[in-house]
Amino acid sequence: MLAGILAFGVVGSGAWFTDQAVIADNTVGTGMLSVDIREESSVAQPFQVGDLKPGGEWQGPFPFGIYNDGNMPLVYSISSNVTDDPSGLAAFVNVRLIPYHGGPVTPGCDDEAAFEGTLPELAASISDSITGHEALDPNITHTWKLCFQLDDEADAEAQGATATFDIVVDAKQTDAP
Repeated sequence: MLAGILAFGVVGSGAWFTDQAVIADNTVGTGMLSVDIREESSVAQPFQVGDLKPGGEWQGPFPFGIYNDGNMPLVYSISSNVTDDPSGLAAFVNVRLIPYHGGPVTPGCDDEAAFEGTLPELAASISDSITGHEALDPNITHTWKLCFQLDDEADAEAQGATATFDIVVDAKQTDAP
């Protein structure tokens, strides 16, 4: 027993050399996911569409761009949010959402649409957008145009009615940047 206590005392009281190095002032940060809706070289203005007639011509186009002003690729979807519609007009407003790429936006509403349906149902995603693009890279814009028409089934209650809506762009980072 005495030998064990002596051995422990010798080991327990031994001196060990030590050293330490430090890498100081390290920082961890995140990327920024930021999407903006723009017109050509400015902030997008609200759409003002008037004088729609049941079964009338398509009105538009109303172009807007989805711009990635963050620093990581993103994917997005576009939808509408009807915020004020006391007469139920929105259900009779037909919408065409048309992806556009290359050069200035052409007039008219005859291009192939990523979405065609009523205003409350508006929904499209980047996969419906520009062929060959799976993500919107930083500092790049995808251009879209909206066209509107009043359905021919709208009745007299639609006269003089208005509906207010938001265009909503939901963005998220890509799974594999």
